[in-house]
Amino acid sequence: MVASRKATFYLFGLIGLLIAIELLLRIYFYCSATVIGNLAPNWLPPPTNESVSNIPSFYTDSLGIFKADSIFWSGQKVPVNRAGFRAMPTNHDTSNGILLIGDSFVWGAGASSFDSSFANLLSQRHHILNVGIPGADPAQYALLAEKYIPLYQPKQVIICYYTGNDMMPVPRFIKPYQPLYFVTENGWLPGWYKGQYFENATASANYYRQLYAPKTGLAKAFSKTAIGTALLSIPHRVRELNDWKTLKQQDISGRYLMAVYQRCLKQGIPLRIVVIPNGAKDLGSPFHKNPKAFMLSHYPVTFKGLENLVQVMPVAANDYQPLPDGHFNNKGHKKAAAFIDSLISAYP
Repeated sequence: MVASRKATFYLFGLIGLLIAIELLLRIYFYCSATVIGNLAPNWLPPPTNESVSNIPSFYTDSLGIFKADSIFWSGQKVPVNRAGFRAMPTNHDTSNGILLIGDSFVWGAGASSFDSSFANLLSQRHHILNVGIPGADPAQYALLAEKYIPLYQPKQVIICYYTGNDMMPVPRFIKPYQPLYFVTENGWLPGWYKGQYFENATASANYYRQLYAPKTGLAKAFSKTAIGTALLSIPHRVRELNDWKTLKQQDISGRYLMAVYQRCLKQGIPLRIVVIPNGAKDLGSPFHKNPKAFMLSHYPVTFKGLENLVQVMPVAANDYQPLPDGHFNNKGHKKAAAFIDSLISAYP
């Protein structure tokens, strides 16, 4: 009888503990924008069985350069110039400026308004030619340098390289008119992944749904709980961590950066590579002791042969928006503007 009571007590205790864990995980998921049942990383839109439509905010041109659609963005009150990039408020021409190359950080993501972005803040003091586009990668950086350095003849070139997603696993062959990303109502879906392009947003969504879908009926049912989502996500997070470690040993992105450097050498234009740290992985105490030394030791293959061109943005964790956004907040943008301004001003 006593043993039976103890067993009942332990059973109800276990059930109570599981309920408490479930509730705590649900609170955590809510705060971190994690969807129960979604085993994919939180930067991917939640999976759907329906067809996915693309919002025409960005497109790829005949040279394979990912650009902003001026008609779409005019409806959002965001000026886009004839070249397909966000127009700077003080620009009147394209000559003798500072060519700013990068991705969504350079575009101005994370700032409360574009006026608070570091590109706009820099444009108050310098002639900024901003060719930053969300979703751009080092392959695009090389394309931009190849086209716009001879065309614009800038007096300086600055690449903003983000360690969070600028490390490429394989070279990307350039395909005209093929989007780098599909922008949908639920979020951004990759148009290219590890050597393959997706025909449309639905094809991309189907690929990722199958990649992260529970494999059995029991797993599907278990994934409907927060505990199940957390446990079933572990193998995917381990795989992604291993992929990240492998990426750090790849020189693909470094080759594209070197191509930009060679173009700048040919034109006699100074180049700086401004490294934006990954807010989730890089900003520990070793980084803050010596940011450049940390980055060069942490990503030795990427910046091999380019060490003298590297400048590391001295930012802190509170300079970033919370995940899944992960871009600079206004404070981070202001700090980035001051840092890049100092680099620009160091040259005549």
